[in-house]
Amino acid sequence: MAKRWSEEENAICLKSMPEYRMYMVQNNFKAKSEAGKSFTESMLQENSHIWQDRNRNSLYLHMKYLDCLTAGEKPTKVIKDQHLFGQIPRGKDK
Repeated sequence: MAKRWSEEENAICLKSMPEYRMYMVQNNFKAKSEAGKSFTESMLQENSHIWQDRNRNSLYLHMKYLDCLTAGEKPTKVIKDQHLFGQIPRGKDK
């Protein structure tokens, strides 16, 4: 079973969410997954002491999940994350 995401890890992800969304919009000419993985690579380097048990792909998938969750795009499947649903609307949704 995968390790649960800590509050500290989630806090960093949520703080980086506006920058992540902007990066994804600006890099729409690339494959979305490569652009997202490129962004998360820099997150891994900046906070290497926190992301010891994570890799580029797992962080990208978590950012993608949190992006949808905080934008209120999809119903959450994880009860513990329901408090984040719709908390950071995307620019076009404001």
